Amino acid sequence: MANLNPLFKMPCRTTARNVCMRAFQEKKTELNDITPHNGIELFNQINNCIQDWSTEDKLFGTTQDNAAANNTMVDLLKQKLMSKKYLPPDVDLLHHQCAAHVFNLIVKNVLKFVKPTVVNICESVKYIRSSQSRKQTLKEIVA
Repeated sequence: MANLNPLFKMPCRTTARNVCMRAFQEKKTELNDITPHNGIELFNQINNCIQDWSTEDKLFGTTQDNAAANNTMVDLLKQKLMSKKYLPPDVDLLHHQCAAHVFNLIVKNVLKFVKPTVVNICESVKYIRSSQSRKQTLKEIVA
C-alpha cells in the first residue's frame, strides 16, 4: 500500500474488525426497524407470497428455525389453510426445523466444551513462539 499511497496507514486487524462490526450492527438495527419480527407479521408476509405465487393448495410443509415467532406463524398458516379446505382438519402442517440451524446449535454446544482446550493450545503456541530457545527445544523433542 505504501507504494500506491505513502500517506495511507494500514489499520490493525482489531480496528478493521471493530469498524466492520459497527457497520453490521447499524445495518442490522435498520433492518429490524423496518419489519417487526413477530408471528403475525411473518404470517402476513408468508401469506402474501403464497397468494402471489398461487401455491395455497400446494403447500404441505415449512422449514425454519425454532423461534417462537415461527411457531405462531405456522399456527396461523395452518388455520388459514384449514379454513380454505387446503389442509384436512386431522392433518398437521409439517413444521420442520432447518437442518443448518440444528447443526449450528449442536456445534455451538460442542464448542462450549472444546473452547478451554483450544485456548490452552493457542496460549502454548504463543509461549513457544515467543522464544527461539523454546522453538529449538520443541524441534528437538518432535524430531
